[in-house]
Amino acid sequence: MRRLGIPAAFILLTLIANKDLLAFLGADHLAGSWVSGSFFWEFSWFGERLRSGDLASAWFTRDILFPIGTRLIVESPLALALALPLERWLGAARAFNLLWLASYPAAGWAMYALALRLTSNARASFVAGFLFMFSHYSLTQHRLGHLHETMIFLLPLLLLRLIIFRQEDGKGYMLLLAAAAAAGLGSPYIAASALIAGAVLLAAEPA
Repeated sequence: MRRLGIPAAFILLTLIANKDLLAFLGADHLAGSWVSGSFFWEFSWFGERLRSGDLASAWFTRDILFPIGTRLIVESPLALALALPLERWLGAARAFNLLWLASYPAAGWAMYALALRLTSNARASFVAGFLFMFSHYSLTQHRLGHLHETMIFLLPLLLLRLIIFRQEDGKGYMLLLAAAAAAGLGSPYIAASALIAGAVLLAAEPA
């Protein structure tokens, strides 16, 4: 029951904290007008190219810097991969907003899981998750609309998989690789933080 109750609690806290924004899920961006607008465009652009089967043309557009055009790069491959299925059915605005909201409980649950592994104290772990999901960094990145930087759940998730890998003689190495890849494809800042934290953890004495 706890496995379902904890993420449900974090989802409920997210909805309560953002209750005034829920009415605008499909109408507009929830935060960061300039930055979120770039994500809207990116999701729509790559979604259209994917549906047309013409991904080869996705890396250049004349819609920006017209008429010269410009080459394109993906801000966050992970964010784009998560958004494209949502964008197809819900549109770019709802895709962005749902991922923006989902990053809150994802961060809380990931930190809860990490703290529980380290302390075996469910109450303390829940507090750790709550503080992490509503940390100053998290709130700032959400307010600015930096979708890729709101995915802070990647950091505790990677550390959790690394701890399990070390303590259980290499168990779950594929999940560790997946978590590392997700961090690397999510955000350069989170990837750098994960690299530093992971190096410190590896350098520490085994538990």
